[in-house]
Amino acid sequence: MASLLVTVLVSIAIPCVLIGIVCNAVVLFCILCTPCLRTRTNAIIISLAFSSFCFLFFVVPFIIDSFLTNTWRYSMWYCHLTARLSFMLVGVTVNNIAVLGLYRYFCVVQRSKPALRGKWCILILISVCWALPMLFQLVYTFTGWTKSVFIPSYGRCILAKNSVTSGRAYDVLLLSGIIIPFLIALFSYGSIIIAVKSSARKVRAEPKASQRKSNTDQNEDATYAEGASTCPDPTTISTDGKSESRDTEPSCSKTAATTSQVARNGRRRRGVKKRGVISHQEIVLTKICAVMFVFFSACYGPILLLTIAFSSTAFPPDAYTTCTIIYWMGSCINPIVYATLQTEMRLALMKLIPLLTCKGQRQVHSVNM
Repeated sequence: MASLLVTVLVSIAIPCVLIGIVCNAVVLFCILCTPCLRTRTNAIIISLAFSSFCFLFFVVPFIIDSFLTNTWRYSMWYCHLTARLSFMLVGVTVNNIAVLGLYRYFCVVQRSKPALRGKWCILILISVCWALPMLFQLVYTFTGWTKSVFIPSYGRCILAKNSVTSGRAYDVLLLSGIIIPFLIALFSYGSIIIAVKSSARKVRAEPKASQRKSNTDQNEDATYAEGASTCPDPTTISTDGKSESRDTEPSCSKTAATTSQVARNGRRRRGVKKRGVISHQEIVLTKICAVMFVFFSACYGPILLLTIAFSSTAFPPDAYTTCTIIYWMGSCINPIVYATLQTEMRLALMKLIPLLTCKGQRQVHSVNM
């Protein structure tokens, strides 16, 4: 039977995993069913939520059972499969977190290069997120660097190194697959912070006369991006010298839709930002992605350090279980952070709940008739 520590950790993990499964499914459902949420940033969120959902639904429940019983009660082939699925899906999550930061860098810092925010660029980034972990897993399997081994003290299968030489190659590949995305995200958010501070300094340095002139110049119709999105985007950014319509995330709120229109009396619209100012919505989206990156680093850091410090079979069972449950929390927290901090997602969820409730009531009435 499981030790007291493992029992306590699993009792905490079970409700968190259930919440993570539901929240990832809700995020997927809201984005796919709400046209104005089908943006390019949310395309990466869909990839992240789908990988987290697959991990929490197809892998974690079986591992929880093995932690409690100290044995594997299912087919052994699935035990070996979960060992490889864990590493692959975690790799996809890591890459998605990095790509989120990179895309926010394209939107905030590289605003003059719309090709970096195009649909093809998003498709390429998401494809790389999934292709690289799969490629790494094929390399691990066919080169013989690792093997899936059932460890009785863990009650599950893990990837163990075959030899010292292959173990070093495995560590190098594993570190490159984790550290490179981490550095990409760190560079992206660092550049965004510098750009935001620089933009704020430029705005504060402008004289009042220049600000009044920029307010007058911005009373022109704005064009909205994000493909066929049905919600207008109030976050058109004006750069120095010319006004440019930029691919940003649309807003689903009625306030944003009404304030984006030009007032008849000629006053400046509230939805248009000053020259040189990075839109508030872009900053909010970037903060959300940065919070997800911080939680990712905190959750995946312990298991990564243990993987580097020990050979796979040398993990202390309690330490291994603790670190494993901690990195599960990363897949559970990400959708909660995104769904609670993004206003458009909350509004979409509040609109969908009554529709689902009314639909269920109609079905009940039809059955009664």
